Amino acid sequence: MLDRYEDALFALNPLCRQAHGLTRDEFTRAARRIDERMPGALAYEWVPLVLNEQRATFEANLQHTYRPRAYGSPSGAPTAV
Repeated sequence: MLDRYEDALFALNPLCRQAHGLTRDEFTRAARRIDERMPGALAYEWVPLVLNEQRATFEANLQHTYRPRAYGSPSGAPTAV
């Protein structure tokens, strides 16, 4: 049984080694396919390699994507008080 889980994780290896890198969405789709076939795994985690010279841009993108939303504003824009 453990061999099947190991094979599933090794199946992610070529995807992770793509020249353009692996996006979060690509990883999520691949992990969901594995989870559908092998639901016993507890978690899969996407942790991209971010070089120091890419860090500021990477963090800015994360802040934009995951910024807290203002209450009462569907767009996330601050509301006047």
